[in-house]
Amino acid sequence: MSHFFDNQLGSRKAERLQLGRRKLLLASLSAPFVLSHVAYAQQGAQGESFTRFMAVSSRLSGYATLDRQLGTEIFRSLSTTFLAFESAVAALATQDDETLGYARVAKVILEAWYLGVIEHGEKSSCIAYISTLQVRVVADVLRPPSYAYGPYGSWHKHPIAS
Repeated sequence: MSHFFDNQLGSRKAERLQLGRRKLLLASLSAPFVLSHVAYAQQGAQGESFTRFMAVSSRLSGYATLDRQLGTEIFRSLSTTFLAFESAVAALATQDDETLGYARVAKVILEAWYLGVIEHGEKSSCIAYISTLQVRVVADVLRPPSYAYGPYGSWHKHPIAS
């Protein structure tokens, strides 16, 4: 009797959890729409800070146009790594061009754009390689490899002598 009851209960649960084809189709079609609006809302919350960051980056680097996708990744990485990053960028935005480059955060931003690396040592993370500004600077003369040979700093290790 217990076995019969379990089967009946299991089928009732299955009926309640079963989605019809129309509901499943509607859910699968609406998911990207909902997720894009969530991403847009998050971007709107950081939109002003990101726009300010891109303007400061442009002033620091001397390039009028910068890769927006790379800028998004740099901004996200620096914002999570350094607690007061957005307020430091806001302070940089108010400085004139002569004093702009002397701030510590200006050096951090330029390192990220040119090298594609956030932080130093074991905490470092490589967020870009081929799309960095160092590649843009030499692109008319050199063709840097489009891949990294190993983890950041691996070329610094000396070979083991036999």
